Amino acid sequence: MALGSLATALALPALGQALVKNPSFENSIATTWPFYGPIDDWQGGSGVNEGGGPFHNSGTPVPDGRRIGFKQGSGAIAQEISDLVPGKRYWIQFRYDTRRGSDLDLEVKFSTTAQGGSLDETLETLFKPNPAITTGLPYYSRPF
Repeated sequence: MALGSLATALALPALGQALVKNPSFENSIATTWPFYGPIDDWQGGSGVNEGGGPFHNSGTPVPDGRRIGFKQGSGAIAQEISDLVPGKRYWIQFRYDTRRGSDLDLEVKFSTTAQGGSLDETLETLFKPNPAITTGLPYYSRPF
């Protein structure tokens, strides 16, 4: 995902428990300004920021009122998930925002190397999304 801010990501079996580690970025809370540090259990993110810190758009409320993971510039933020069962349905949801002036696209992918094969499927590409503050909403939300 290439974007300015990523708020939350969940992967849930259709009827059950979360499989994503640290889905709301609550690990390693930084208690002093500028309130950001590493994103535990995620690869490629730039850090975690408190709602009052410098890495979200002023005036755009943080979805849960507290924390966001963020990625500055292009690149990916990802997490390896295990224990998915072939043939079962899963739900993925994340919230996102971008910085003003960003010209980055957001690409949502699912990749697997299960059962000796390899799959790298793009679920959706959001081309140059506008900052959520321009809509009056607190971040966009995407379920899959």
